[in-house]
Amino acid sequence: MTSKILLGTTALAAILLSTGAQAADEGLKLKLGGFFQGFAMIGNVDRNDGVDNFRNVSFESWNSEIWFTAEAETANGLKYGFRIELEGASVADQIDESYLWVSGSFGRVMFGNDDGVGNSMAYQIPTVTRSKSLRIEDQDYAPTANINGSHLLTAFNSPNHYALDASKLAYTTPRLAGFQFGVSYAPDLSEDPGTAAPGTAVAGGFETDNDNQAGDALEFGLNYNNKFGDLGLIASVTYYHDQLEDGAAATSADRQSVAAGAGITYKGFSFGANYMWTDNYRSAGYGNAGRKNVDLNQFLVGAQYVTGPWSFGANAGWGVADGKSNAAAGNSEDKLFAGLVGVGYNLAPGIELEAGVQYYDWSSDINAREADATVGLVGTTLSF
Repeated sequence: MTSKILLGTTALAAILLSTGAQAADEGLKLKLGGFFQGFAMIGNVDRNDGVDNFRNVSFESWNSEIWFTAEAETANGLKYGFRIELEGASVADQIDESYLWVSGSFGRVMFGNDDGVGNSMAYQIPTVTRSKSLRIEDQDYAPTANINGSHLLTAFNSPNHYALDASKLAYTTPRLAGFQFGVSYAPDLSEDPGTAAPGTAVAGGFETDNDNQAGDALEFGLNYNNKFGDLGLIASVTYYHDQLEDGAAATSADRQSVAAGAGITYKGFSFGANYMWTDNYRSAGYGNAGRKNVDLNQFLVGAQYVTGPWSFGANAGWGVADGKSNAAAGNSEDKLFAGLVGVGYNLAPGIELEAGVQYYDWSSDINAREADATVGLVGTTLSF
């Protein structure tokens, strides 16, 4: 009897293992991707505080990445994978996004260092060129580092991009009739263990809760994406909220933000706009707490047209950071207007040649914070 049970159990195990082997996929397979961007910036920055010791030409090639990705799918339709992005230059944030994900009929779960749904599900305006290198939203090649650092609004960030790549857990539902909902949570606005800066992650322990940073970042997103023949409609509303940590300075406060946007696509044409309001605004950054009594209103608009190898586009933005009730901010209302036009040409698969002209105007109640800049861009984006 024992031998028969053992024989039957062994046979059953063999059948189960055989079935499992037949049903299982081939597992994760590593893929490489990424891009390299090289641009020449040519122009001038004029500051009202008299600081003008800047060159008129700059070669920019720091924004390049290598992506390590893998994904697989089981016989029952469960998909899973990971993504790690390595910066192509020696920067503080050497590893950009790094996360794992699982998706199926239940939706998608992400765990790791990636944008929260307040940003990832928000509508972002069309970029100027097809490669997305030329844009004013989260712009990489602009003279924003050359203006007076006290200005409350130095550049235009994409909606609710305050938690950036802090470690978080996110869930998004399946898309139903064009609609999708998501939620994400980050206990601490920190990333990259082993650095000395406050608000950074730790390895094998708990982050500090008394360094005047922020945490408990909760985000919600709702978007719509559907096509009706050649016409595509996209819209979104997203929300972000974080809380001060223990021992926060009196000049800081909990931050909340709401963003809404919408756009259309028709054949090679795309057009859209988004708006963001933030209470207790401070420019995006890992762990930065909100600045008390500073409100932000930001409006961006963009258009792009693609025909054959050519892409043409324009972006414009206007924003005001109202810090009149904040003495530490100079009781000032700071404004920013910016515009960018450009053209791209797809020379060969993975090679995009691009050129554009951008204009920035920073105004303020405080004369020394005012500045303007006109900059030309010529370069290329290689992607694989």
